[in-house]
Amino acid sequence: MELPTEVTRELDELARRFGPPLSIVATIDDSFKDPIWKRDRYGEVCMVVRRPSGRILLSIKTFYPRGAHRLPTGGIRHGEGVYDALVRETHEETGLSTAVRRFLARISYAPLSSPAAPPPFADESRLFDRYGVRVPAFLISPWLQPKSVAHTLLDHTSVLKTILEKFCRDPQGQIPYLSARVANANSLSQVFDALQTASVRTDAPLAPVVTPAAGIRRLAAGEAAPPSSAFQQLMQGVKEHCLSQGVPPEQL
Repeated sequence: MELPTEVTRELDELARRFGPPLSIVATIDDSFKDPIWKRDRYGEVCMVVRRPSGRILLSIKTFYPRGAHRLPTGGIRHGEGVYDALVRETHEETGLSTAVRRFLARISYAPLSSPAAPPPFADESRLFDRYGVRVPAFLISPWLQPKSVAHTLLDHTSVLKTILEKFCRDPQGQIPYLSARVANANSLSQVFDALQTASVRTDAPLAPVVTPAAGIRRLAAGEAAPPSSAFQQLMQGVKEHCLSQGVPPEQL
């Protein structure tokens, strides 16, 4: 199964951190659609949670056959890292505080009718090796040149990447690993490095003076604002409805 570069990189990193997993290709009946064909995910995580007693945590749902228990699982959302999905789904499914110890297995599926065909999720995963529609980001700072344009590709995690670079480096200069998306994001620092001014700008226009409209006054300390006519009409309508439903007037 061909995976996007960022997913492959994260799986390799997880293998280094938690041990190499078993690699398994499982054939399944063609009628088995849930959850591997769901469009809200590109993969699944399966959690083997060992309790302090040594027992393994299993789950059951109301629509399962009586006595049918299984390991808890959950979907990997589009744009979400494998490790992030594992941590999120473990907490959502169990509510427990857990620690990841081992990367046990990496499983892909092939239909019985065509076991040599690309497994489910293969086509879906290829959708995540590119960004969507590009929109402009506006950076406002006295340290940026006026009317300048940067061509650095940014996304939402660029803000996180910038914070990590500026405030969270360890003694060796490395930043913490949060997810593959954060690790691969461009930092806002790259924009500032390219477009920074020699000194702080002072040419920002002054904020306009706002004159209160006629008839508006500042409330005194502790004074409540009078309700608007629209609010009064709304409350009158609520009162009339309650009375029509038999609510005693003294309770209104």
